[in-house]
Amino acid sequence: MTQSQPTAVETVSSLETPSACTSKPSRSLPQLPPEILISILEMATRGPARDETSLRSWTPFELHRSVQWLEECDKALQTKHALALVSFQFRILSMPFLYEHVWIRRGSEALLRTLQASKQSGMHLGRLVQRISITPLKGSDKGRRIYNTARQIIRHCPHVRHIIRPKMYANEETEHIDEVLPIDDIALPLLTRVDWYNTAGDSVSALSPSPRSIWTSKTLQILSVGPDNFPFVAGRQHQETIVDLPRVHTLCLQSLNAFGDGQRQISIRLPALKRLILASPEAIYNIYDGSLLSFHHQITRLEIGTDLRFLRHDFVSTLMHYCRHTTDLYIPVFTTRPVRLNDPFWRNNVSFRVRRIYLSAALPTDEYTHDDQSWWVMLDNHIEGLCGETSRFSRLKALIFCGREWARCIVDRRFAHPLRRLLDRNICIICDDPLSQELLQSRMKQLT
Repeated sequence: MTQSQPTAVETVSSLETPSACTSKPSRSLPQLPPEILISILEMATRGPARDETSLRSWTPFELHRSVQWLEECDKALQTKHALALVSFQFRILSMPFLYEHVWIRRGSEALLRTLQASKQSGMHLGRLVQRISITPLKGSDKGRRIYNTARQIIRHCPHVRHIIRPKMYANEETEHIDEVLPIDDIALPLLTRVDWYNTAGDSVSALSPSPRSIWTSKTLQILSVGPDNFPFVAGRQHQETIVDLPRVHTLCLQSLNAFGDGQRQISIRLPALKRLILASPEAIYNIYDGSLLSFHHQITRLEIGTDLRFLRHDFVSTLMHYCRHTTDLYIPVFTTRPVRLNDPFWRNNVSFRVRRIYLSAALPTDEYTHDDQSWWVMLDNHIEGLCGETSRFSRLKALIFCGREWARCIVDRRFAHPLRRLLDRNICIICDDPLSQELLQSRMKQLT
């Protein structure tokens, strides 16, 4: 990268006049050095949007927590707005945090005017923006207006690294919009991640396809897309469409049609692809006979989404047949059918190359709890499939429990049975959550 985001101190030093603040409260504040006040404001406004690792790497099972992630970002934004109204000094010092993640929704015209005015005055607040969330509005006219505003806002944000088009849910009645976000001619030299969702499923028409420039980005590393994303060019459906993403190492698919409807020729280049997340069963067909068929040998990390329809079939074994080089497998316990065992009387038994398996205890809805007996039956069946006598995971070395949800499971007396099975198999057991890891170590001491 040839450009870097300015620090808080550099930004403060560049703001020499009070023109950035519409009002100047007279409340007196302690005379602390700017560096200390900036540290205080940074801690007070800390949120997930400030996590730079999420720009370059995918957190296990993060798709299940995407709604919570956005809610936490929104809460942090409200805190930033409140602090900016305390005084002129606070507003100036909080600028880097106030504009690190902007939301394009109702009232975005005011945001555009602020960015335009700051650029004319030499402050250029748009250079502070790293993430942009674009929320569609109901109704075609409103949708078109917000997309036109979004285009102008993005043009003022040359350092943006993450663009988010949040997922649309089935209970949100929206009208079809035959327009795309017109940013194909805008240079985004630092764009690292795109999460672009249109609908809740393949049966609902999307508001619009994704911007065409996403599919040829030279800097993009993580791409997450849903249904009806592939840009359609009228009159060219039978011509070759080129997808060239040389740095994308992580691809998340939520739809059968993420790469189009199969009525066109597609030239795809994904030389760095290593990690694949399949959020729904329909997305698997991209590996079976779709656009990604020729890339299955590159996949070393494979994650299954939290979708109850994955209980209908042993999708894990089927996926292992295609993605045979997978060494790291991510499974949500409650929404995935356990892997079947090998037949002890069959000569050609199956053996997967997987060495590490990551398990999520996340539940699909609030209707389920970890106290339900069905949860413990599922967990026991998964452990049997992973480390039973005729397990297909003969090369398994480590099992990682992901998420804080495991803490309440580990302290339950029923956890002793699956834990003992893992210990007997001599598999390394780890929790990625510190509290869960502490509880796990205590339980393991009790059993040894």
